[in-house]
Amino acid sequence: MRCYNSSHERRGDENTVIVKLISHLMLYILLTVAAIGDFKNYRISNRLILTGLGCAFLFRLVGGKVASIIWFLPDIVFPVVILYFLYLSGILGAGDIKLFSVVCAFTNLRFTALCIAAAFVAAAGYGLISMVLKKELFVRMRDGFLYLNGILCGRFMRYRGQGKAVSFAVYVLLGTAMADIWVSGRRCWKEGYSIIGANNPTRTLF
Repeated sequence: MRCYNSSHERRGDENTVIVKLISHLMLYILLTVAAIGDFKNYRISNRLILTGLGCAFLFRLVGGKVASIIWFLPDIVFPVVILYFLYLSGILGAGDIKLFSVVCAFTNLRFTALCIAAAFVAAAGYGLISMVLKKELFVRMRDGFLYLNGILCGRFMRYRGQGKAVSFAVYVLLGTAMADIWVSGRRCWKEGYSIIGANNPTRTLF
């Protein structure tokens, strides 16, 4: 009976890994399609968003964890809540925020927060390089300071930059990849350190 249980558990673990891999692949396919569409037409299809949310919910059902199913709705609402001000101010589009909701539906709150931060870092880095090359850095900085000054003085207004529209879905894809690399790297480092610690019990992490 014990052998049967262990083999059954091993098969269940393998199925869980396969489901996670397929889910991960599906997320990157959806993000890539969204990035291409946003780059070409500056628009993210609502059908793509609904397809992503539906697939994410299906993967959670197949995963069989009750907690992940219960957290599905809070997960997709989380990006809307924390990024709503950026939408009102015109910095992000509704499609960009909904795309972050798809990321959160496939992953979790912590990973999505890391993805959001990475996406903004990637966008800021590209924007900085672009402004320096076009010699627009000081003009854009002046516009940004004037906008922030208006906000601090109580005059809420939508941000109107001088450049063309930004395909932010591209940075959502980059941010997801960057967050993935960071999380995978930390996991590998911890697992490697635990192996070293097992071989050398006197060595500790802290």
